[in-house]
Amino acid sequence: MEILNSNYEQYTGTVIYALVGSDGKRYIGKALNFVQRMKQHGYELKRVANGKESYHEGFKLCQAVKDGIKFKAEILEKVPFLKNTHNYLCEREQYYYELYGGANN
Repeated sequence: MEILNSNYEQYTGTVIYALVGSDGKRYIGKALNFVQRMKQHGYELKRVANGKESYHEGFKLCQAVKDGIKFKAEILEKVPFLKNTHNYLCEREQYYYELYGGANN
């Protein structure tokens, strides 16, 4: 399973991101290093696509992969270093979660 990153492939900063499925659903997340997190998602979701369990991905995301949904990564917000705190990241992740319909619609 490959996650398409478009023009963000080399961005290693802290971000709030979405994995946008070919079905239009968005899975919101946060990452201290965007490139590293996309590699982790790719590895875990490839396992799921090959019929193995994932211990790190959410149920809805795994089910979408099993259903053949393809994903593209989208950076929603680049987080400045000075705001790079756990609480701030959680607040911003929640903001986008609610903005796009909650419950990782």
